Amino acid sequence: MLARIDAIQTDIDDVDAQIEVHLAPFAHTAARLEQIPGIGRVAASAGRTETFLGERFRRIRRRRGPQRAIVVVGRSALVIIWHLLSNPEASYQDLGVTFYDTRINPERRARHHIRQLQALGFDVTATLPNAA
Repeated sequence: MLARIDAIQTDIDDVDAQIEVHLAPFAHTAARLEQIPGIGRVAASAGRTETFLGERFRRIRRRRGPQRAIVVVGRSALVIIWHLLSNPEASYQDLGVTFYDTRINPERRARHHIRQLQALGFDVTATLPNAA
């Protein structure tokens, strides 16, 4: 019985060695793909990460729901992967949680909130604080 276990273990080691040989040409590509945080279940778990994809998930989930957010973030991850694989010099650089905050014009955001309050029936007067 022990001899059979040893033979099976030897077979497993041989198969592992063959897998390593066949995967060796893709080692560099796999290392580049590992730069993306949470690649295993990126779409489903992105909402719990403090990354650009996590913030994208949370923003979409608020407006469109969790299922749509999973699809959108999954597609974003696939686009990132495609760019990494198609350009050998490319590397993943996370844009960060604050990416959207730096892209939104504060005046536009204020107008949007004012319109929302007015739609709810509020009288809104907005003034900017004096710059000192």
